[in-house]
Amino acid sequence: IDGRVYYDGGLTDNIPVKPVYDEGCDLILVVQLDPLALVARDHFPNAEILTIAPQEAQGGFWGGTLDFSREGAERRVQQGYADALRILQPVAAMRDLQQQISTQLTQARNDEQAFQHKHQDLLKLSSQH
Repeated sequence: IDGRVYYDGGLTDNIPVKPVYDEGCDLILVVQLDPLALVARDHFPNAEILTIAPQEAQGGFWGGTLDFSREGAERRVQQGYADALRILQPVAAMRDLQQQISTQLTQARNDEQAFQHKHQDLLKLSSQH
């Protein structure tokens, strides 16, 4: 294009983590088509990388990844959904638990403050009598 050569990312960087890492992202969700592809995590020391990879083989390059038939696409969508649930449900459960704990800690702090105020009021009353 206009005298410049461009390459498909699949040829040069099939899992492009570096661009988002360089933008400051520290939680990166990688969706892989190849369960054997690896991310060089040591290149991204300040990032948490969650990887969603297919549990089942995609059927090869031509019969899998490039199978644009309706059945092939539906199979990959369903498999991707199942793979994402497998990885993300525990993360969501942990987030929910952290929110519950935070809410309970906030309530405990509020209760402690209310108790301290009542305690101070009672001490003032008793010292006046």
